[in-house]
Amino acid sequence: MAEREVTESNAKHAFEFLKLINDAKSERNRIELLQKWGNTLPLNMLLSLNFDSTIALDLPPGTPPHKRDEQTHFDLFAPLASQLVRLKACLKTSNIRKMDKERVFIQVIENVSPAEADILVACKDKALTEMFPKITKELVAKVFPVYAR
Repeated sequence: MAEREVTESNAKHAFEFLKLINDAKSERNRIELLQKWGNTLPLNMLLSLNFDSTIALDLPPGTPPHKRDEQTHFDLFAPLASQLVRLKACLKTSNIRKMDKERVFIQVIENVSPAEADILVACKDKALTEMFPKITKELVAKVFPVYAR
């Protein structure tokens, strides 16, 4: 099966939106795309998790050991937006045990596509810019200052 070309009109997954924003020809285009998609789930939560210093998950750095399903049909996975609410349990302010926080995080990344799991791990570690170098804290702050405190 041939991989479909992702465009602004057919993008529907977080990794597709982020790639389109990152690959935009100019900062002005990146800002326009951020304005278009940045305040919708799951991008708003991913950008906040990554760039807002007041939001931190109580999890060790790096990718936890988990089952990685390499299916290429992304519609077979749970939407990332539906899984993000579960991350509240992983916040430093949550009263659940650290081991349970790690279990919840592993369940979330096992339920989403591998591409979105990689993005979520990067955001947890405040390292989204390593995957998408043109999506910086400064760029996000120009459009959504509350995401980049």
